[in-house]
Amino acid sequence: MIAGAELMQRRSGSPKWEEKLMELIREASVLDDEDASVYLALLKSRKSLTGNQLSTIFPDLKRTHIYSILNRLQQDELIEIKNPGKRPAEYEALDPLRPIEAAIRTRKNRLQALEALYQYIKLEVVPRLSETGIFGGRVSSTFVIPDRNEFLRELRASIESAKIRVMGHITQDLLLEIKDPLYMAATRIRNQHQDQGYQMTWEYARDHHAITVATETPDITLEKEYPSSFVFGEKSIETEILIIDNTTYLSNLDTKMGLVLKIDDESVTEVYRMVVINTYLEASFTSQTSNSITNIGKFLGSNDKIREVVKKLLKKGWRISKENTDTSGYETGIISPTSGLGLFRLGGIIYYPTEEDDAQEILDRQFEKFVKQSDYFVQSLQRQFDVTRRAKTKKIVNYDAQILEITLKIRDQWKPVLEDLPEAMLSPKGLTGPALVGLNLDNKGAFLVWGLNPENVSHIIETLFGNL
Repeated sequence: MIAGAELMQRRSGSPKWEEKLMELIREASVLDDEDASVYLALLKSRKSLTGNQLSTIFPDLKRTHIYSILNRLQQDELIEIKNPGKRPAEYEALDPLRPIEAAIRTRKNRLQALEALYQYIKLEVVPRLSETGIFGGRVSSTFVIPDRNEFLRELRASIESAKIRVMGHITQDLLLEIKDPLYMAATRIRNQHQDQGYQMTWEYARDHHAITVATETPDITLEKEYPSSFVFGEKSIETEILIIDNTTYLSNLDTKMGLVLKIDDESVTEVYRMVVINTYLEASFTSQTSNSITNIGKFLGSNDKIREVVKKLLKKGWRISKENTDTSGYETGIISPTSGLGLFRLGGIIYYPTEEDDAQEILDRQFEKFVKQSDYFVQSLQRQFDVTRRAKTKKIVNYDAQILEITLKIRDQWKPVLEDLPEAMLSPKGLTGPALVGLNLDNKGAFLVWGLNPENVSHIIETLFGNL
């Protein structure tokens, strides 16, 4: 195909100003040569022109291609149809300064957006993530994707090839753009991991597929269709985070230009994975918790002593987590009112009412089961914390209690990143205490309390028995 500039030059009547204009348009990348040639022909014409008339001016361009050019020029608001609704359509050029002014505005905005992104990376991202040894003094393999459409194309391709996880904190608009490949990837990864022996627990779904959607007008059908952990958050966000395997995408919404930071770095991604998980949990706590005693599990509610404990906790600001309360009614998820990451506010109260002869056997079996399940949590925390565990027995009032005691000590390099933790965890000695306590309540049933934060477990036990 012959370029528009050559076409005009072939007509050899082109004055110098036209040649110079075409040269400047080409250098500024305002329009490509063919679009610029057609636009200039309409601009010079003293009357509107049809597609057929333009094809006689540019005989080397196919008529269908000319109509494609006219459509593009219309979308750019450089031309308009003079006789809308009539055939053949007649086209007329609009103000020649408009494309230049629009291009100047676009480039100024993009330059400002790039500068804002550069300053944010320099002043916030790099110091926060790179000042410690875990990041090797730098954020490695970092790229800027300046165009929203390019970002969406890459995002869809990356999601389709994901092998480990797809999770994020995004707007509903972005979710609608990537919904189909995202839903398919979540299903595919889950099935693949299930075949590999992963337990398909709520925690697994949260840590591999958690999606928090920021919107004031949630489309509930999106949540129903998503095959994993999904929650709406009402709070607006400045930066979208999407994690695909070990790559993090950060989209700065303030720029309104679709600028995206892509970070191919496992350590950095681990930081943002923690952010995404806890953002998901906080949104979940907001939308899926209750302070109503009616949400207590039916078996817990059957024990008056436990029911009173839950009532006291609710009065002190604790909340019942519907998502962490099992449907059979044995366990009630409970969220502490303390500050800190959502992971360390989670806990649970479990009760198995039994016949007198079975109580101890059930307690032993359930305690051992939960000790094994705690392996998952320890593995998920080992990058950020030094974690030690030991099982022991201890007398609590008149009960022989089985206790899984843990010590959580945050690694120094993670302190700047995970500063919003219970204060004891940030101390040099870390935090030591019970993560799981099991009791045989007068042979009336097995009673267990669990939590990642030992202070929360201790508080529940103290509420049950008074100050110990």
